[in-house]
Amino acid sequence: MKKFYILSVVLIAVTMNTQAQWFDFSENKGRCALGIHAGLAGWNAEYKTIGWGASIQIGGVYLDYLDGGPAHRHSADYRADDDPLWNDSTAFVFNVGYQLPVLPWLRVMPIVGYCQTDAGVTDVSRTYTDYSNNALIDWYHPYHITPGTRRHHVNLGLGVFVQPCRWVEFYTVGSFHALYGGVSVNLNAFIKKEENKIKW
Repeated sequence: MKKFYILSVVLIAVTMNTQAQWFDFSENKGRCALGIHAGLAGWNAEYKTIGWGASIQIGGVYLDYLDGGPAHRHSADYRADDDPLWNDSTAFVFNVGYQLPVLPWLRVMPIVGYCQTDAGVTDVSRTYTDYSNNALIDWYHPYHITPGTRRHHVNLGLGVFVQPCRWVEFYTVGSFHALYGGVSVNLNAFIKKEENKIKW
């Protein structure tokens, strides 16, 4: 709870700074980018997993998702003499935030979101195959949630975006229940390039 109050004070201070015109929000105008990231979902919670996800930025508004499935879902390490029920867990996080341009190549972003975690078992003695996509055959072991283990968390944190060139940027997000980093592609750079071609 103490961390929550500290972060709330930080977010209020950031908001006051934005009202004081400390940030050039014209940098966010028309901005559009897509990214992918990987990291730890459910960090600082009872159950956590390594996962991957995606993000989108439109006009400074940021949305993302991070999903960590059961670690043994696609495991091929099963031996007949082992217990086929392996302890496992899942976690997912989604966040929303707004970017605050500090410099043309640097932005910070307070975020708020939701995190859900649970624990269960993966039955590696059974394998299912998904043929729903003709071009992709997916095999996996069934995962069963242990009743009463699901947890829900409010997720607060901060993101940092560094754009070394106009094409790509690198970002990292740290929050109460997730820690991850990724890379995104600035779609505006491609749009402007096409506009320049039309002018010529």
